[in-house]
Amino acid sequence: MADLVIGAAIQVTLERALSLASDRIGLLVGFKKDVASMTLSLDFIKDVLADAEERQNQIRGVQRWLKCLEEVAYDAQNVLDELHYESLRHQVESRNRHKLKVCCFFSFSNINLAFRWRMASKVRDVKLKLKEINQQARDFGLDSKSVVPAALPAAPAVGGTRGRQTDSVVAPMVGRADDELNILEMLLRPSEKVVSVLPIIGMGGLGKTTLAKSIYNNKQIDEHFNKKIWVCVSRKVQIEELFKLILVQLTEDKVEVEDRNVIVGKIGNHVGGKRYFLVLDDVWDDNQVLWDEFYTTLKGLNPTNGSWCLVTSRLGPVAHSVSRVLRMENEPYPLGKLPDDHCWSIVKEKIVGDEEEPDELKAIKERVIERCDGIPLAASVIGGLLSLKRKEEWRSILENRLSSLSVGGDGVMQILKLSFDNLPSPYIKKCFAYCSIFPKDIEMKRDMLIELWMAEGFLQADATS
Repeated sequence: MADLVIGAAIQVTLERALSLASDRIGLLVGFKKDVASMTLSLDFIKDVLADAEERQNQIRGVQRWLKCLEEVAYDAQNVLDELHYESLRHQVESRNRHKLKVCCFFSFSNINLAFRWRMASKVRDVKLKLKEINQQARDFGLDSKSVVPAALPAAPAVGGTRGRQTDSVVAPMVGRADDELNILEMLLRPSEKVVSVLPIIGMGGLGKTTLAKSIYNNKQIDEHFNKKIWVCVSRKVQIEELFKLILVQLTEDKVEVEDRNVIVGKIGNHVGGKRYFLVLDDVWDDNQVLWDEFYTTLKGLNPTNGSWCLVTSRLGPVAHSVSRVLRMENEPYPLGKLPDDHCWSIVKEKIVGDEEEPDELKAIKERVIERCDGIPLAASVIGGLLSLKRKEEWRSILENRLSSLSVGGDGVMQILKLSFDNLPSPYIKKCFAYCSIFPKDIEMKRDMLIELWMAEGFLQADATS
């Protein structure tokens, strides 16, 4: 995550440093020439930063340059912070000096002289580092691409999270009707097992969660099962935690109990004698012992036949672990890539909706489909990106920003990086990046997160409001 957000961190730091530098620091404290020199260096760096972000994976050394720049930018801000504090202290003491009847032995001018001596060394070091950074930028051939930071919109509603979370609310689905029918046929057929399991597997971005949501909300499921439970696992968990997640969904209330026996007993009170449909979404744990314990407990809770558990996972080993434990009759359901026409319909919907395709869009259709590579998430992100740009820019964006989007490696991370890179403001990027410092699965209140953003200076006032 650090590589994705480093440019946003530098951009915000530079903005704050330049704001401090323009606050009459040099005039009040006596560093006018030094601050002016630092301002010019920071301005140049700010202008080439956007180009460095785009080319960090194309030119050797640029990513290392960005990391060095981040350290120097923080050093510059710290020096300017000290200068700013001294200027404020000087103003306050100057106003109050005439009120003092007895002068302090250590006069203000002596303290100020000592401060200047100490700060001169720091300022000199930062100037030398900035000079080196600027020279390296010229050596790399980085171009000036000035970025005007957009004001941050109203803060989003942020609730408690456990890393990536999903919900059961149905979402628009394209090109998966046949998959849904096939899976429904399996789930609705008579079963002599207490709990049957069907894993849906496939690479990230294919729409496994979207398909599971559509199945979960299907009327035939409502008619066939007495209870429905949706649990987003999203990480490796202890078996006690997994049962707690299930109980939370059944009771719609926070579970304070830690004792596994009590938790399992409460689950039994809700599902006893009923046929239920359980979805475990985004499962990562392939621990065969965990699944053995988990399903042994489930089968013991409810002797009624015909319950089903639908598992979605990117990992084949998860499906194989579940299969070995349960000796499943059904093979895991592999979700394939979308046909080109369905990918194009997602892109088109994002850009023009129901309107006719403009010639500029038709001209890049084949290249866009190639970039999507049958992945719905890629189609959605690419369509969203193009919808924010002018028609004249579409071809350039496709050939430059989207050229590095490839099938190999972690395709989901590439797609998410593309989405992150094109957020409208470095301050918005910084807000997202800030969340990465918290432990995974921590629950956080919306207002608390907003206050933390405010304390860090990430929320910028909209001048038009």
